[in-house]
Amino acid sequence: MTTFTRPVETYVVACPNGDNGEIIKDGFQSGHQRYECTLCGKKFREPGIYREGQRYPIRQVADVLQGVIDGQSYREAARSLARTFETTKPSEATVYEWMQGYARGAHEATKGIKVDAGNELAVDEMTIKLGGTRYWLWIAMDMKSRFVLATHLTPKRDAIAGGILFRKVMETSKRPPAYIRTDGLRAYGAVIKGMSPRPEHRISRGLDDPVFHNNLIERLNNTVRDRDRPHRGLQFRESAQNFIDGFMIDYNFFRPHSALGKKTPAEVAGVERPFKNWHEVAARVEPIKKSVRPAWQVQDDKPAADKGFQTIPVEVAHEATRVLQPKSFKSFKTWRGF
Repeated sequence: MTTFTRPVETYVVACPNGDNGEIIKDGFQSGHQRYECTLCGKKFREPGIYREGQRYPIRQVADVLQGVIDGQSYREAARSLARTFETTKPSEATVYEWMQGYARGAHEATKGIKVDAGNELAVDEMTIKLGGTRYWLWIAMDMKSRFVLATHLTPKRDAIAGGILFRKVMETSKRPPAYIRTDGLRAYGAVIKGMSPRPEHRISRGLDDPVFHNNLIERLNNTVRDRDRPHRGLQFRESAQNFIDGFMIDYNFFRPHSALGKKTPAEVAGVERPFKNWHEVAARVEPIKKSVRPAWQVQDDKPAADKGFQTIPVEVAHEATRVLQPKSFKSFKTWRGF
């Protein structure tokens, strides 16, 4: 009697558990090949297409991340994924977890990058609603490359919050700025007085200022508002800071600017990009599901004397944050437009 045996086919595919056993095919799942390790019995799908423990392919996750960054709500991004790839629609909670986890992971991967910034820095603050409460988002941008050096989300608009922002700038930039361009908020003057070396403070009187206008960063503020509006208000400070960090990674490393010759701010600043798009982030970055301590909290806990930043005297901080006189406040409202 003749017995027919089917030879076991092996493939050059590594087991996620790191075992050295043979890898054999084990049917299909959702239209993709599944494998099995003969040593440990681990079953997994095609490496490079699926991440371990994820139901959706890397390509689909990346498209969702890009959609959320480009202004889609979590519901719209999930619906677009289901229609485009003809698959099961993920829940809004799943899309939210993808955005939060990969934003944290990408931020941690790019946190140590040093930027060869120019000599002038543009700084501004804008309002964001978190759970119905007004918060202030501080942004510092290199005017030469339009690279966003630092952001800080805080419930206060005073010299202490501004000092934290500038301390983040000094951790990112290779050199301190020679000029800082801001609006007429008095807190900036108190912070700049405490910096060493002390840069020249250039105050913008509004978008129509012929010399020291701050149009570049005001345009960035409007872009952030356009991305925040579909979410109908973020709820918590930590999740909002994670979303902003993800948006700034897209702005600095992925998004080309027509005013920069179709280059990204990172390319103009001479920064080696760790990722070129969200697909590389989804494929190479391990999403951080829950951080032990938020990045903004770690920054707030640092002593003010770190990184060459001098401590602001208490009396100077009080002078910067005191209630302005009615006459001065009227002119300030005219500059800011609210």
